[in-house]
Amino acid sequence: MITRIFEVEINPVLRTEFEHDFSNLALPATQATEGCLTVSIGKPTQWTPNTYLMISQWESVQSLINFAGENWGEAVIPDAMARYAAAYRVSHFENWPSDMAD
Repeated sequence: MITRIFEVEINPVLRTEFEHDFSNLALPATQATEGCLTVSIGKPTQWTPNTYLMISQWESVQSLINFAGENWGEAVIPDAMARYAAAYRVSHFENWPSDMAD
């Protein structure tokens, strides 16, 4: 299993529109991809007032390729969402096996 962490810093003037589109466009598109196991969205705190997260878990690298293409290590920004991002990054992590937690 692979965890994908997408972090986006937005223009605060566009916050209301961004939040609507992030939850109504980006979230459903990610959830609908075969191999996507879970998705959660993180909203800003006082320490990062313009930064949002989307954390998704994927069955496999192939699932991520199906979602993002061969360059799955790069962010996928739907055309309708591109105008909101002042900056973004994406990171991936293989999940730690549960039997190694001891």
